[in-house]
Amino acid sequence: MDERGHPTLRAFHAPAYGLHDGGRVLVFSEELARMFGYVQIESVVGRDILGFVEPEHRHTTVRLALREPGQPVRTRGLRADGSSFPMEVSGYRVQYQGRVAQLLMVRDVSPLAVVVDDDNIVKNLLAALMRMAGYQTCAFQQPERLLQEFEPGIVSVLVTDIQMPGRNGIELAAELRRLDEELPVIFVSGFSTSPLPQGDARTRFVPKPFGVLDLKQALEKLPARACCELR
Repeated sequence: MDERGHPTLRAFHAPAYGLHDGGRVLVFSEELARMFGYVQIESVVGRDILGFVEPEHRHTTVRLALREPGQPVRTRGLRADGSSFPMEVSGYRVQYQGRVAQLLMVRDVSPLAVVVDDDNIVKNLLAALMRMAGYQTCAFQQPERLLQEFEPGIVSVLVTDIQMPGRNGIELAAELRRLDEELPVIFVSGFSTSPLPQGDARTRFVPKPFGVLDLKQALEKLPARACCELR
């Protein structure tokens, strides 16, 4: 998502809401529609609510939701493009337009990757590749913007260019690690005059040009936190 309009990092941990009548969607918030990859909310209203759950998880999801109303249930959502993602769903009975309905609170609990690159095209490409790898992404062109929002423990992995005007990627990672010592980092660069950190299990380097497989291989070599679902 573009830096000028992205939600705060904390917002990626917050749920979006919807309403259903036990079978069909009554209301989908914009945030929830976006989570499932839909641009127009009108295309979602009236659809079978279980159509938003991966088929092999539907029976288990319904059984757990009925057994533990109001308790978060972990399952897998199904996006408009057919891809799936881990989600946490809580359901509550409410009154809606004079009848009983179910309020859904849904969280995408995919790992959260923060992408930093001063080149807008490369930044957006890198964010797209991380989404292909199964991550929620929040992208920044300016390291200072990230520093303003950063909190310990809410980011799964930092993916940053090295050569940037002002604060470079290595300096950015060092500053963030003063706040969050165990933050996993992937540096991407075609050329760098800055010495790279050596012998650090929290750090990987991916040379440009690269693709989603290169990023996945680097992620697999990082500590488990880099790939863990959000809490």
